[in-house]
Amino acid sequence: METSEKQCDHRCRNTCAMLVDALRDEKKLIAYYESILTQCNDPAIKHFVSEIIATHGLLVGRIIEQLNVIRANSEVLDDIMTSFDS
Repeated sequence: METSEKQCDHRCRNTCAMLVDALRDEKKLIAYYESILTQCNDPAIKHFVSEIIATHGLLVGRIIEQLNVIRANSEVLDDIMTSFDS
């Protein structure tokens, strides 16, 4: 999950590659923290890790929401461009 590996190529059309990568990373983090949760038996740590999982879950939801906005905007633009081609 190194940011230096990922760079925006500014050629995204119907989605954002950087947000798709961020979504994938957040899901990996959730899986990682869930594995901690299953292995840990300290109630305080389990509660703390559960909160971290919830936070990352909210981030996943927000990223998905933004990707949906990007796709919807792209569909509108496609429809507009198609109407000019007709």
